[in-house]
Amino acid sequence: MIPIVAGLAVKAATSLAAEFLPGLVGKLTGKQGERIARAVVDSASEAAGIDAAEKPEQAAARLRRDPALLVQFKARVLEHDETMTALANEDRADARARDAQVRERGRWGNLRADALALAVVLLLWRIIEALLGGEVPLDGAGRDAVFLLFGAVIALVKDVYQFEFGSSRGSKDKDAQLRAGGGS
Repeated sequence: MIPIVAGLAVKAATSLAAEFLPGLVGKLTGKQGERIARAVVDSASEAAGIDAAEKPEQAAARLRRDPALLVQFKARVLEHDETMTALANEDRADARARDAQVRERGRWGNLRADALALAVVLLLWRIIEALLGGEVPLDGAGRDAVFLLFGAVIALVKDVYQFEFGSSRGSKDKDAQLRAGGGS
């Protein structure tokens, strides 16, 4: 029963955040996503006076109709923002620590992640090849599906590169220096 309730909270929070607080959607994943979702749903429930986990559409409708309730909802979510950010950072730190442990095993220690990254890049290449080669008709629902898939794969490639070469990589290096006693 508890996982169903938690699933309802994440689904409701995602729906509410997508409409009213799009910057929050990314924090609803990972180990801490459930706790963050519960804070969003509780905030919406308090502001709208409806159990937002069970009736997210009704809560969203009330928030849309009454700007004062929407302001209350956003204010309540902002009260939780520091906690939500800390939870999201904790989740990323766990991922970095796991990655560091895997890398300590040697060059091929992270074979699964490397294979997934390669698969995503190859999938992107294949979609581009299909589009440029005329294998996909560029009209109708087929086109829409291909472009939706194309956008999703580009987002995956971006995430892979962001983790390996972006700020996450810098954070991993900094964490390694701190563990080694290298200072700040």
